[in-house]
Amino acid sequence: MEALQEKFGQQVQENTPLAPYTSARIGGPADVLLTVRNSADLASAVEWCWKHSLKFTLLGGGSNVLISDKGIRGLVIMNKAKATEFRPGNEPVAWAESGTLISNFAHRCAAQGFSGMEWAATIPGTVGGAIFGNAHWKKTNIGDLVESVRLLRPDGTLLQAPADRMASLIADGTPPLFAQIYAARGIQSAAQLNTDLHGLIPYAALTNVERMAALAADAIAAGSKLLIIADYDSDGA
Repeated sequence: MEALQEKFGQQVQENTPLAPYTSARIGGPADVLLTVRNSADLASAVEWCWKHSLKFTLLGGGSNVLISDKGIRGLVIMNKAKATEFRPGNEPVAWAESGTLISNFAHRCAAQGFSGMEWAATIPGTVGGAIFGNAHWKKTNIGDLVESVRLLRPDGTLLQAPADRMASLIADGTPPLFAQIYAARGIQSAAQLNTDLHGLIPYAALTNVERMAALAADAIAAGSKLLIIADYDSDGA
């Protein structure tokens, strides 16, 4: 907590109720709440968490979210990055930070003469959340309107990933979350992925694997219950 406050100052609050930040207006407190108001601070906060191996929960507009009355343990990063930019011309582009409310963005687009986002004028949530979940109305998906997304890579660099790169991965059957991760690493199609188990490191090289196997065997023989905790990221680490 002290290290967070030293870096982010008054942006950090303790034991903060989360109900006011959700559409359902329910939910207990966050142990620690860090509010960021631009994409640079958001990237800095996430990088800081990665560097210190600190798990965090990212909260945007709070729609499609139900938070327990017990709240959320650990750190919650509240994404309030809301900057927008409109670039007219022969190839007009509307740009928004991920914490921008999608309804507000739709109204701003209309005010600037940009069409295509009218369907989102009454939808709750943020631009980032809408893209992550591929928000849609009737036959219009927000993914059909996205030119590119800027992704933060684990090494701290930013990647401007064309939307068609992720669309190709999703069309190949890749889950949207994995498509974002793969796109951030330069992968453009499922054909580039090695999903063969032979691509994993040999199990014998895992630390304490023999001890783990012996404990598992003893538990099975005794009819005991086993709790298996695994790392389910998609990079094989």
